[in-house]
Amino acid sequence: LSFQEWTQQMRDMLEARKRGDVAFREKNFKTAIECYSQ
Repeated sequence: LSFQEWTQQMRDMLEARKRGDVAFREKNFKTAIECYSQ
C-alpha cells in the first residue's frame, strides 16, 4: 500500500464520517448509519 493510496483512503474515511456527522446532527439516523458502516 503506497502512501498515496493510504492518504486517499484516510480522506475517503474522513469524508464519509463528516457526512455521517452532518446527517446525525440533522437527525437523519438512517443516512448517518449508512455513512458510518461504509
